[in-house]
Amino acid sequence: MVGPEWEPWIRVLRPEEMRGISWDLKLLCQEEGASISKRSHGGGSEKSMSYLGRYLQEACRFAEGLVEDGRGMVYMIG
Repeated sequence: MVGPEWEPWIRVLRPEEMRGISWDLKLLCQEEGASISKRSHGGGSEKSMSYLGRYLQEACRFAEGLVEDGRGMVYMIG
């Protein structure tokens, strides 16, 4: 007997879609109080940031870099 199979969900996000995603992430970072400036990485203010804030901060930086470079991305869940 073979166990259950899992098929990952894969999606391509075009460069023009990344602009909106980056904007949404920036808004979430602001709500969470997570600075997204590239200089703030490793700064003392991160110690008081929430667990979610740290991940949002990295997601914001990543998305912002993709937008700056005019690139999209592929992501997979599973």
